[in-house]
Amino acid sequence: MQCPDCGAESPDDETTCPECGASLDPQPEAPVPNRGARAVRIGFGVLMALVFVLVTAVAVLRPAQPSPVPAPSSVPTASVEPTAPPVDPDRAAIEAAIRSFYATVDAGYPATVSPYVDPKARGGVAPRAVDASQTTTFTIARAVIGTGSADVFGRESRSVIATGGAEVEFRLNVVHEKWLISSWRVARAETVPSQALALSSGTAKDVVGTLLQAHQVGDATTLKLLTTERFRAAHGSWLDGVDRSSLLISWRIGSAKPKGGAAYTVTVKELWRPTPLTSTYTVIMSGGQIVVDAWSWK
Repeated sequence: MQCPDCGAESPDDETTCPECGASLDPQPEAPVPNRGARAVRIGFGVLMALVFVLVTAVAVLRPAQPSPVPAPSSVPTASVEPTAPPVDPDRAAIEAAIRSFYATVDAGYPATVSPYVDPKARGGVAPRAVDASQTTTFTIARAVIGTGSADVFGRESRSVIATGGAEVEFRLNVVHEKWLISSWRVARAETVPSQALALSSGTAKDVVGTLLQAHQVGDATTLKLLTTERFRAAHGSWLDGVDRSSLLISWRIGSAKPKGGAAYTVTVKELWRPTPLTSTYTVIMSGGQIVVDAWSWK
């Protein structure tokens, strides 16, 4: 081994030069820089910088695109459709009771057999025997339905209770949450020319009779239906709901005279305890309904 300082030769296992004492341990060679690799790294960095600048420029200069309109949902949605007027459950039950009444008569049985006739009520005249091969129908002309009671007027398709097209009245009451027929009668002897509701002497009397029935038992709902706001403001005690059956015993409806062509005055003799009255009711057509507008007595 040659000393790097003095050039003297020394054995290979010597660590120092015997001539000058210099260290004979071999020194690691300094790495030679790889200029090609450095150039590649620099080039890659420049390239990435250029790509970043290019992407940024495109994003800034590109015009904004409108947001896409979402496609219609395939999930079905509910639509609001016009609905038919709701059916009045009381009216439907009353019509069913009257149909059952005539079905029982058509079958040849007494009317009281019908499950819709109150066996404890007053009833009415015995219906006529009819041909069982045909069906009797009843066309309602008007109905006054109150809380627990109703008066229904109309015509039969054939003579069962009335004759000659006379109008029939059914009186119904709620018994154990069920509408039952309590009575039936011929309401008017004259023929009803039309099913349309019109103010006449007959309809004026009917309304007054129904009004007195409601007043007798304290049926405030029916009284509201059969009177104008003017009447209710003048006679608020009629709507107090008090049962006056022990005071108003009976009444007899007399004449119904036209008043000015748009109203009728109906005279009634009322048996009140302790003093009978003679009352006069003014009946008018208001809002398509026949109602009582005024009351006076003496």
